[in-house]
Amino acid sequence: EALTMTHPGWIWSIAFSPDDQLLASASTNGKARVWNVNTGLEEFSVKSHRRSVQFVTFSPDGKLLASGGRDNDIFLTDVLTRVSTPLPRRHTHHVNSLSFSPNGNFLLSGSNDGTIIVWDVKSKREVARHDTNPEKELNDADIWAVLFGSDNETIYFGGMNNKLSKFNFVTKKSSLISELGGDLTSLALNKDFSILSATASDENIIFYDPANDKSLAKFQGHSSDAMSSSFSPDGKTLVTVGADKYIKYWNLRTNTQTVMIPAHDKHIHAVRFSNDGTLVASCGWDGKVKIWRSSLRKSNFDTPPITN
Repeated sequence: EALTMTHPGWIWSIAFSPDDQLLASASTNGKARVWNVNTGLEEFSVKSHRRSVQFVTFSPDGKLLASGGRDNDIFLTDVLTRVSTPLPRRHTHHVNSLSFSPNGNFLLSGSNDGTIIVWDVKSKREVARHDTNPEKELNDADIWAVLFGSDNETIYFGGMNNKLSKFNFVTKKSSLISELGGDLTSLALNKDFSILSATASDENIIFYDPANDKSLAKFQGHSSDAMSSSFSPDGKTLVTVGADKYIKYWNLRTNTQTVMIPAHDKHIHAVRFSNDGTLVASCGWDGKVKIWRSSLRKSNFDTPPITN
């Protein structure tokens, strides 16, 4: 079963709050909306962006919602007061991805301008920058995914250059982890930071060991671009979505697909497990946000979604 919420436009990103009471979504209509997970009703919206909102994420303590968009801006919204504060405009192109450090002290932003910026959350100042495209080759400059590692210093990133790389913003050391068969579309870490998942436009999901950057496994996950993945809290299950409009569940002990759901009418762009593992949220270019209430032991997706 599912709750279905309508957010006009293409929906690029979704994020659960740490307590799983709220779900945020980012849309081309220029708004980030925050939904009540239990009722499917809108709690509030962020209207500060002047163009499409590309990414949303909650801080680890749940007090802030970060949003980035095609207006090159990043806003931090206080979830309690609902007041949005802009960060200084440092990117010269779309902001596609954001990531809070596990300790909540830093925010990471990745942009089509080829730069990754580390922000101090308290002072709202830039503290580090990594230019991934110093030659300014615009064809492969876009950064589509950034993610902090467990040490609050290591940054995983990639995009249109078909590469997965990492950068330590304290030591300034960078290295290539892997060449991919297509654009890198998203990154995810399991709860104990022992497995890194990368989805790519060549339909594959690839797994890496962050301790040594070794490739662990590869799933040919979708019949079109693989767009997003998310680990269950116990680390036993991965859920993925793609441009083929399907949500797929994978058993990570047997490396087999267990459930396949035709979930949206158009391209699905993002998927997230809730922090307690009882819910899965998905969003896509059909302007829908869906919260699936399911059992991981068997498929409970035979009932049509409930439209709010």
